[in-house]
Amino acid sequence: MAKFTHAPTLSKPTKSIVTIQNQRVAPAVITRTKADTIVTLSRKDYREFADLCKAEASKLLNLTSIEDIGNAWGALEFCVLPGIADVSIPNSKQFEKGYISLVTRINTAAFRRAGRERPECDCSELNNSEIFRFVIWHEIGHVCDNFDPFAAFRSEPDIKAAYSNARLINEVLADRFAWERIRPGQAMPLTEHGRRNADVIDRHIETMGKVLTRGNKLLRPLETGQYLNVPSYMLASKRKAAYVGPDIDPNLLTREIEYYREHFSRNGRRMRGVKL
Repeated sequence: MAKFTHAPTLSKPTKSIVTIQNQRVAPAVITRTKADTIVTLSRKDYREFADLCKAEASKLLNLTSIEDIGNAWGALEFCVLPGIADVSIPNSKQFEKGYISLVTRINTAAFRRAGRERPECDCSELNNSEIFRFVIWHEIGHVCDNFDPFAAFRSEPDIKAAYSNARLINEVLADRFAWERIRPGQAMPLTEHGRRNADVIDRHIETMGKVLTRGNKLLRPLETGQYLNVPSYMLASKRKAAYVGPDIDPNLLTREIEYYREHFSRNGRRMRGVKL
């Protein structure tokens, strides 16, 4: 899973992530607490970002809780979930598809603390209104402009050697991808780590590019549309379904809610990504 949190450094690899206090979703887009500002994903934002994921990354977009994605704000999941081709009709085609996870609330102070510790891009300089958009483009960047993550399972010595810093380099590339789409043509601000290791990062990218596949050239965009290609997880509750829209087929929604309710009653909360 590629997650947007802290990222490791070249000198000291780590799985460090930022811990964020989980907050209940509120209707306001931006709210203030005594200490921090909380930016909240609107339903309009979800619909726009869902279409971006379909068109740019051939992925579904699911909303979930911070805990479910390891105290991150977004994640490219390396598994599939059930999708529904058209949720406005009762018996639409179902399929399995990879997906991107996104939270619905971000503490801006926590985001900026993490942003100053990124491997290259200092995304703490983003405006509040740009934060969610940066996170979603970052996850799309993991699909469109990363070195092949499955090269980790290759046994060739040159590939294993080149892949040793892949996690960090893929974070760098995803941040660059997102920055160019948020502020095209503007110089990307660098963290202290990014300034100190600029030459090292570029050498790693050059070395990896000689033996590893970069970017996904075989993407087939999914059809966009508010009610098209929706993950079934988004119909697990009326609260989640409201992000999709008011014209979901009522029988389909009832059926999906009952399915997930029965699943939880039998198994407990073992299914990641279903509840906000």
